[in-house]
Amino acid sequence: MFELNLLGPVTLRRDGRALAVTVKKSQALLLLLALGGRHGRERVTALLWPTLDVTSSRRNLRRELARLRESGADGFVHADGDMLALADAVVCDVRTFADAVRRGEPEAALLHWHGEPGTDLRLDADDGTFHDWLAAQRKPLVDLRQQALAAAAALHEAAGAWQPAIGHLNCLLADDPLQERHHRAMIRVLQAAGRREDALAQYQRCRDLLAAELGLQPMAETEALVGTLRSTPPQQPQTQQPQQQQQPQQAHE
Repeated sequence: MFELNLLGPVTLRRDGRALAVTVKKSQALLLLLALGGRHGRERVTALLWPTLDVTSSRRNLRRELARLRESGADGFVHADGDMLALADAVVCDVRTFADAVRRGEPEAALLHWHGEPGTDLRLDADDGTFHDWLAAQRKPLVDLRQQALAAAAALHEAAGAWQPAIGHLNCLLADDPLQERHHRAMIRVLQAAGRREDALAQYQRCRDLLAAELGLQPMAETEALVGTLRSTPPQQPQTQQPQQQQQPQQAHE
């Protein structure tokens, strides 16, 4: 069985044994077939060697396929005439991650996330063709991670597990500090955790960011939340019993 991990650095295992796939073009080929599905050789060579002529790029593709076989990954890529695809036996973390998010299992999904697909992978002499293609492939996966983080934070908030909720919300705000709904969620959780001053400081950060970056004031919903917080005396952290069979909830503006 082959295990292909793309969420973070590209790694490949066969029957639990790591294979030495260190050449950038080999890694790019794995990304291309795993994220893009079945590809014709002409499309593969156009993405990986956009500045070379057909003969040279085809020769380079044959070399990369041979390099994979020599590393122990024989049978990993299935060739059907001019078409290339991953073998059916390949288990890819991207698919496992996405399936877990869609099943409503955000924490299980996040265990697979170690970075964007092909983290830090840059091809020498790339004119931007492969980089642009990879950026387009990454976008829906980054969006799925955002969805998983928000769902996991909501589950922890509902269960009264404040620290895990705060951790996920910190990740969301690090990725996109201008998302006001995540600031509101953080304010709610900090208040519930008995951290009133931290909640007020979070509101001020939100207010300052919106003014500096967008020239906007916080939404009425945010102001109402903070108004309630200010009118409420300091209190001990709330505690809640974990809810069974709680379904993830995605926050919306």
